[in-house]
Amino acid sequence: MEHPPLASPCPDQHGPAFCIIDHEERLLHWNQSFADITGIARKGDNAPVFLSAAIKLATPLDNAFPATDHAPRSGHGQLHDQDGQIIPVTFFIHPIPDGADQGKMVRLLLIHEAGASPFQDASLCKVERRYQRIFEMSHRGLAKFAADGSLLYANSAFAKMFGWSDAQGVQEQGMRWWEKHCPVPEQYLRLFAILREQGNISKFQLDVLAKDGQPRKILLDAYVPDDQSNRCTSSFIAVVEDITEQHVVEQQLFQDTFTDQLTGLPNKSLFVDRVEAALRRAKDQENDLFAVAFVDIDDFKVINETYGNVLGDRILVQVGRKLQHAVRDMDLVARYGDDEFVLLLDRINDEREAVCVLERIKQSLTVPLAITEQLETVCSVSIGLVLSPGYSAAAEMLRDADKARYKSMSEKNGSPFPPPPPITLFRKPDLPWDAYQQAMELGEMFLLYRPSHRISDNTLIGFEAMLRWNHPRHGLLHPANFLPLQEPENIVFLTKWMLGQVCSRMHTWHQTYDCPALSATANMTAESFLYPELPETLQTVFEITDLDTCNLKLEFSRMAMHRFDDFGELCMRIKELDIQLAVDDYGTGYSTLLSLQRYPFVPIDTLQVNRRVVARLPDNNYYQEMVWATIMLAHSLGVEVEADGVETPEQLALLRDMHCDSAKGRLFSKPLEPEAAEALLQTHFTSRPLLN
Repeated sequence: MEHPPLASPCPDQHGPAFCIIDHEERLLHWNQSFADITGIARKGDNAPVFLSAAIKLATPLDNAFPATDHAPRSGHGQLHDQDGQIIPVTFFIHPIPDGADQGKMVRLLLIHEAGASPFQDASLCKVERRYQRIFEMSHRGLAKFAADGSLLYANSAFAKMFGWSDAQGVQEQGMRWWEKHCPVPEQYLRLFAILREQGNISKFQLDVLAKDGQPRKILLDAYVPDDQSNRCTSSFIAVVEDITEQHVVEQQLFQDTFTDQLTGLPNKSLFVDRVEAALRRAKDQENDLFAVAFVDIDDFKVINETYGNVLGDRILVQVGRKLQHAVRDMDLVARYGDDEFVLLLDRINDEREAVCVLERIKQSLTVPLAITEQLETVCSVSIGLVLSPGYSAAAEMLRDADKARYKSMSEKNGSPFPPPPPITLFRKPDLPWDAYQQAMELGEMFLLYRPSHRISDNTLIGFEAMLRWNHPRHGLLHPANFLPLQEPENIVFLTKWMLGQVCSRMHTWHQTYDCPALSATANMTAESFLYPELPETLQTVFEITDLDTCNLKLEFSRMAMHRFDDFGELCMRIKELDIQLAVDDYGTGYSTLLSLQRYPFVPIDTLQVNRRVVARLPDNNYYQEMVWATIMLAHSLGVEVEADGVETPEQLALLRDMHCDSAKGRLFSKPLEPEAAEALLQTHFTSRPLLN
């Protein structure tokens, strides 16, 4: 695989040392911190630089971390600094899809200098002796860990909890204890982060492995002793309780309550609970779409009468397994009753994605089911589908999905061996187009404005326009509640209206306040890019409103980049008008940046990190490191980064440390009506004097 000439240090000098390597362990990117600690810098030629030139690993990379292994891992090694000194290091490996070749993975390595042994400090040795007797006499599992996580010592109760005959065997493992006994690194990394920040933690659950490999679950209380003031360099004491048996009992109780006893799938109660939770989430989050499908085995009564109830139950179990294998990891399959199953297809982009999942189900069921060693049968199913917009209760969605399923059954022909029936989509009664026009005229359709602030100095830099419909019967509707039900030409008409409103409002604010750089962001649906005359429409809007084109930003989802063949060409035509473009990424943003390397014809100005990622930043080291690396790479490509859904000062502080450019969310302000947005402008900018 030929890589573009990217093997040069990233310009940022902050944060931990990191590098990006390809499948042959060649360095593709590295930052200044990596260059400083290894002495590797740009030499002025294009000769490839290999990881082995910088770090001597304890185990060859592909032996410990095969290129086919896509899970985050950690390891140890050493390097020689510029003075020739040997420095022990710990590194974390995060596989990332290769933007130039989606069939391969590149790997991000974050490198940390390993801490010195706590036994080198005489004061710590004194503390060891002070607590040694208490540790040994306790019947509870007690252990002491160094700041870097190395196990200093443990008592006999702790050792026996993990299958060791005495504490000596446990203590010899050091830092390897976490790597060997904790199969989920994110759990203990989060534990360390909380202890460094708060100094103590209570009732923290960890999934661990005993010496014989058997899974255990422990409950851990830990604290930094009062005589250690610096939490970042302090050891901590842990009190551990084995709650495996209690957990098994709780799991059994949960299974008895929410699991179908025949198939092992979730039952109706759990399914309804999950759908209700998805409806609450969709109400709070714009453009959150999911679907519910009702699946019924055709003529199952005949199957039971032909083969008997025992073999009929086997068929139900096998159908349930095929459904589980056909759906995505985030989806939920449940048995609703008798021969009926229900599916929650979560976080879909559009109707087509849901239909693709159901088509896989139909295809999988064309393979005969083995009832006995000598007997096979083929089952067909009827499927009804509903999308979430317009619904407020799980019972309503299940009712309409069942209606759609019944309709698909009734459309089957009279053949004794009918083909699998089509998937029927139930749509809530669509409103006539003149209802939307009337809503605009009556002011029911309106825009809210969400402020965007520059993180470095908290300056107000723009507003995101958010479309809403105050429907007289259905209440306040988000676009996700009515746009998916519209034809593309209707969406284009709504887009024209929204752009006119946004540009007119922004021009008025520019005239009233001294804020020439203030920008407006308009959310564009993927269907808007089916409209080839979009650049001409934008030009007309600018001529009518007299807004400077550089003050408008169009925001679209990453999926739109891959849905239309002419997307790149249309973006180039829009950029010729000097309009800004922004991508709303569903993850950390890294995959979008790799897509930009593959599709350089899409001229992006801003990358938006999704609110779901921002919400997990404080307690998830993996997300922190990936977002940090994303921001560094974005800046090297000339792309700004904006964080969506910032709700806490802790999230904002992390983003500021990562040099994220801007942010929006409830920490700054909720979406504002025009009058409230203008009041906010008055606190940030001075009014222009009125001309006579």
